[in-house]
Amino acid sequence: MKDIFDFPKNTITLDEFENFFTIKEYKDLCNRIMELQLEGKIKAMSPKDVNGRFPPLPKRYRIKRPSEDNGKYLKEMKAELPSRFSLDYYKGNLSKYIEHRKYILMLASYFRQQRQSLEQEMSINERSFAIWQEEKFLKDNPLASAILNNLGLSMESLNVYKTPEPFFYYSKTREGKQNILIIENKDTWYSIRRLMQKGQTSFFGIIFTTVIYGEGKKILSSFQEIEEQEEDYLADKENIFYYFGDLDFEGLSIYNQLKNRFQGIRKICLFKPAYLKMLELAKHDTLQFMKQEQLRKASKGFSGWEKSLGPLSIYRTG
Repeated sequence: MKDIFDFPKNTITLDEFENFFTIKEYKDLCNRIMELQLEGKIKAMSPKDVNGRFPPLPKRYRIKRPSEDNGKYLKEMKAELPSRFSLDYYKGNLSKYIEHRKYILMLASYFRQQRQSLEQEMSINERSFAIWQEEKFLKDNPLASAILNNLGLSMESLNVYKTPEPFFYYSKTREGKQNILIIENKDTWYSIRRLMQKGQTSFFGIIFTTVIYGEGKKILSSFQEIEEQEEDYLADKENIFYYFGDLDFEGLSIYNQLKNRFQGIRKICLFKPAYLKMLELAKHDTLQFMKQEQLRKASKGFSGWEKSLGPLSIYRTG
C-alpha cells in the first residue's frame, strides 16, 4: 500500500488523491481520507470548500510530513524491516516504533539473516534467546506479543513449540493401570519415596507404585508432560492419580484447578484417607487462620464426602 508521504508535493487535491492511491469507489476515497486525518497525516486546507457529493469532502489537503527525525525512522522501517512485516501500525504510531525499536530491529535481523533457522521448529525459550538474547522474553514479556501483533506476525510465524515443566517422580514398576500419588510437599514426597524404596507400597489401604512431586502450583503446568513421556506406563489412560497436598485453601485450590484442567482426560481424585488422618491428628491443634470465603472455597474440594469428614470447623476464621 502506498504511503501519503511518498506523494511529491506538500498539498494534494481529491483528483490527485484518487489517482495516487488508484481509488475507484467514492466510499473508499472517504474512508482513506478519514483514516489519514485520524492518523494526523493530512489536514483539510479549506474545510468549507467541498466537492458537493455525499458525504462532502474538502477539495484540497495539506500533507503533514513528519519531522526530520521521524522521517529517518520511516525510512529505516522501509529499509530494514522484511516485506513480511506489516508496517501500518508503526507508521501511524512512530512513538511506539521508537519505544519498541530495539526489539523490532533484532527481530528483523533474525528474519533476514537466520531465515533458514525459522524452518526448523524450536522451543519458545530457545527461539527467544536466539532472537533477543533473552530466554523468557517471548514467553513472559507482554511486549513480545504486542510487537508480533503490531507487525502482523504470530507465534506460528516463529515456528516455536511450548515446553512443559519437568516433574520429579519415582516408579517401582513400568506397568500400566497404576495408582499414582501426587504429593505437593517436598518433605512428604521424599518420605513416601523412601518407604517405597524400602518395599512399602500400601498407604491407607491403597497400593501406589509411582509417586510424583507436585512442587506446589508447578504441577498445574508440569502435569501435561505425562503425555510427552516416552514411558507409556505413565500415560496409560487407566491410571488413577491421587492428589495429596496441604489442608488449606492453597492446597485444595491446586487440586481443583488440576482436576478441572484435565477433566475428561485423566482420572484425578483427592487422597481421601490421608486428609481424614490429617483432620484426626489436628483435632486438638489450632490450624492456620482462614477467612470465611476461603473456607467456603476450600470446602468445595471435598465435594461428595464432606459428611464423612465432619464439619470443617477445625479451621478458625478471622
